[in-house]
Amino acid sequence: MVKKMEPLEIGMCSWSVHKDDEPALRAVMNELGLRVMHLALGGLLAMDDHQRTSAIDTFHQSPLVISAGMVGFQGEIYKSFSHIRQTGGLVPDATAADRAALILRAATICQSLGVSLLTTHIGFVPSKADRVAFDKLVDRLQRLLDRMEPTGVTLCFETGQETAADLHDFLQAINRPNVGVNFDPANMILYGKGDPVDAVNLLMPYVRHVHAKDARKITPSNADAWAGEEVPLGQGDARLDQVIATLWKHHYSGALAIEREAGENRRGDVQIGIEFLRHALHKAKKAAGSM
Repeated sequence: MVKKMEPLEIGMCSWSVHKDDEPALRAVMNELGLRVMHLALGGLLAMDDHQRTSAIDTFHQSPLVISAGMVGFQGEIYKSFSHIRQTGGLVPDATAADRAALILRAATICQSLGVSLLTTHIGFVPSKADRVAFDKLVDRLQRLLDRMEPTGVTLCFETGQETAADLHDFLQAINRPNVGVNFDPANMILYGKGDPVDAVNLLMPYVRHVHAKDARKITPSNADAWAGEEVPLGQGDARLDQVIATLWKHHYSGALAIEREAGENRRGDVQIGIEFLRHALHKAKKAAGSM
């Protein structure tokens, strides 16, 4: 049976509640009244083949709908921008081959799950002005995406560590059908990389998945420090209601996956986020005459 989502259906990232097995996730999602899940694949990647096959079968039988898989990398350090530049994603040469191999394994798991999207942070994308670094990363991603192509899975880069314009240039240069964007409006604030509404308008042709996350602007202590702090939905500067209105206007049909990575009451913050998103979607549909 093919599981389908409603356009802009509200969901949640599994790592928001530190769960990755189906029974535990289903229990939390039932409490929240949700069924769409952005699933971290670390648990499945760590299993042996027999365990993984059994776990995948459980997900197939589940009422949960997986909007996308997510893969992260050991050794990434997010203490400061310079640490991320040195350790993040597919940019560092020393770890690029191993991480590309992990992405290919994750794409195969997505294929087995019947999931067509895989998201990740690829690291700080260089601007076209740094031609050598830009072209090297373009070539690295083209080769990876060509190897991924038989799985039918699209690799989505999460926004934030570069401006929308730089990411748009990068995606155009890659020029592959199986690449897209996991749009995270809060990351634009956290990294100080521009206005989320302007960004989603520019990147819309590539947007395949969306994180519902908010952040408040702060004055960083230095150029290497965060430019924002994560807050519950509707309490920050990510202009989420306008981002959602823009997504609706452009007929985005994917998930709105709530991501909460801070705070002492994540489940309560997710509940706040659900109510905020329902209200924002109601306003967007009403303004568009879609009620």
